[in-house]
Amino acid sequence: MIDSRGAARRAVGSSACAALCAVLCSFSGVGASAGSGGSAAPPLEWSVSADGRHLAVSTSRGRSNQYDAWLVSVGDGVVRELEQVERAAPQLEFDDAGRLRIYTVDAERGTPALVWTDPTSGALLESTRDRARIRAELDPLEFGWARLATRRVGDRTVARRVEWPAERKSFELDSKRDVELAVAELEGVVFFTRRVGDQLRLIRRDLRTEVERTLVAEGRGLYSWRPSRDGRAVAIAERGGESRIRVIDAESGNLIAGPWLGEEVEWAPGESARCLIVSSGKRRQLIDILLDKQQEAGDWTRVEALSDGSYVVQIERDLVLLDANLGEPRVLFQGASVAPSPTREQ
Repeated sequence: MIDSRGAARRAVGSSACAALCAVLCSFSGVGASAGSGGSAAPPLEWSVSADGRHLAVSTSRGRSNQYDAWLVSVGDGVVRELEQVERAAPQLEFDDAGRLRIYTVDAERGTPALVWTDPTSGALLESTRDRARIRAELDPLEFGWARLATRRVGDRTVARRVEWPAERKSFELDSKRDVELAVAELEGVVFFTRRVGDQLRLIRRDLRTEVERTLVAEGRGLYSWRPSRDGRAVAIAERGGESRIRVIDAESGNLIAGPWLGEEVEWAPGESARCLIVSSGKRRQLIDILLDKQQEAGDWTRVEALSDGSYVVQIERDLVLLDANLGEPRVLFQGASVAPSPTREQ
């Protein structure tokens, strides 16, 4: 159910989509270049800072192991090209201190390095070529406290065991009755499902006290579930006469929001327990729990919810900022036209 780290993580009503396409075509020529043949464009790698103020983007311009990286100010749209980055395993994200961290590989020597950059000024803050530190940085504990042991089940990677190194505690699913396991930012708390007869129960376990609490007991129709990043809520998909989505409190099991009609549910990345992406077949909705608002969603490749209610979405190779009503599109980064590079701050 819960994929390993980075699975991450991912949607415009028909009228908003039409307006957005017009904006993109006028700025970047997407309409003219789409479907023109040739090799597939290299994918974008992008990350949003925790405060929603900065966007980091990286992509290849078609050269082997040659990547470029940019910082985008979400507020004023200023795009700053950082440097040409040669790397064999692209990794670009913001750390817990809000710094942009880029993993690079020296093309001539093949030696890796980590570089930390100030997202506001673009200034270099720190760098290291210490391989032990790089390994630790690139393979951190899940949410800073847990280490997960996973295995492949079909096309998914699922967790089967969690370790809490700081407290020397661990928990492993019972292979005969337990099904799926997930953790969140809530230190020492895990969620898992257990089969009891023909039921599937959703259980919360505190590793510190070893106390378990059943959140969903009558789970005959329990199809899938997703804890929020902060671990304070769980989104549940249930199938019966009608497929429904609801959100429950992760301590008491009480209903927080919903139900809504839907078959699949995911938390939109970027905001701990506010926005859901609910799908039924090809139809997708974006649900803002805080504002109790449902909106039709289109075919975004990925969406990140910001704390002010706006969204950063990827459409083809372009990154766009939308307001809380999915309107007023503003292009933040034109990935379709990096060959001359985006506007560069001198």
